Amino acid sequence: MLRANEVSEVTESYDAAINAVDDNRPFLTEDIHTQLMAALNAARAEHIDVMVHPVRTSTPDWHKTGQENLAALEGHLNRVADLIRARLRVLAIYPD
Repeated sequence: MLRANEVSEVTESYDAAINAVDDNRPFLTEDIHTQLMAALNAARAEHIDVMVHPVRTSTPDWHKTGQENLAALEGHLNRVADLIRARLRVLAIYPD
């Protein structure tokens, strides 16, 4: 079972990530923003599951759900990285 301070650390990190996306919204393409929000929603799903069902943290179903949430989060973050790389290629200035 997670301790209160561990849940608090996750909450603080999640809130910081939301603020970072919000603060940088004017500089993000729509695709990047969409994928970042999807990643944050996947992280939120896991965070809520831990907060609502802390006793279930040792059950196989709970671990399976956690693995699915992690896979969703990783997938969205990989798409964000791909989108950023593509955007940087478009913005790159090559010397003559």
